[in-house]
Amino acid sequence: FTSVIFNAVYIPPQANTDAAVSELQEVLNRQQHTHPEAALIVAGDFNQVHLNRSMPEFIQHIHFPTRGDNTLDHCYTQFKNSYKAKSLPAFRKSDHAAVFLLPMYNQRSRTDPPVTKEVKRWTDQSEARLQDALSNVDWEMFKTNSADINEFTEVSLSYINMLTDSIIPTVKIRSFPNQKPWVDREVRTALKTRTMTYNAGLISGDMTDYKSASYSLRRAIKDAKRRYRDRVEADFLEGDPA
Repeated sequence: FTSVIFNAVYIPPQANTDAAVSELQEVLNRQQHTHPEAALIVAGDFNQVHLNRSMPEFIQHIHFPTRGDNTLDHCYTQFKNSYKAKSLPAFRKSDHAAVFLLPMYNQRSRTDPPVTKEVKRWTDQSEARLQDALSNVDWEMFKTNSADINEFTEVSLSYINMLTDSIIPTVKIRSFPNQKPWVDREVRTALKTRTMTYNAGLISGDMTDYKSASYSLRRAIKDAKRRYRDRVEADFLEGDPA
């Protein structure tokens, strides 16, 4: 969706229902014309008005009484079988039941289990150690003892891989099916910091650290996306035969 538009509706019992429906139709038609790819949600206290009778493209998701024996509160979307409504106790002294809308689809994070895998942890320090080790290799010896360029290449790559495995540390990470590919250690650390400062701010009443952590998270996400883009572009250029 390009956007989500939420329309809160209240139609009093004594209202002119025809005029109310006509005005609501005009608003929704204008939204559909201006934002054809938007998701429209229409919810509120409709009393005896049924929007889907005049606009059948809107689906009513609430099918149980919300006040006494009457279904006065409606929620309409343009997506059939998208939500399951559940009745909950009213908020405080309200005489209307609370309604909880549950999405009908199964999230990927619930259907697919997380995957644990091992990855190399490249740091400035580990890269420097690897570069030192490679600079001390007698590559001429490999070349002299190789029958041809293919053997020299194979032996050299095997030795480089051996050095990499022994010098670059390996860590285990958990990857979730709905996790963005650019989410890295820096982003996860920034997320944890923001959560901790938010909880601390709720207790102390001072949200200064939370605001700073939120800014740091935005910077971390921006930098992570840039690193991921650069890595993908580099892989593409290295694989381009031209």
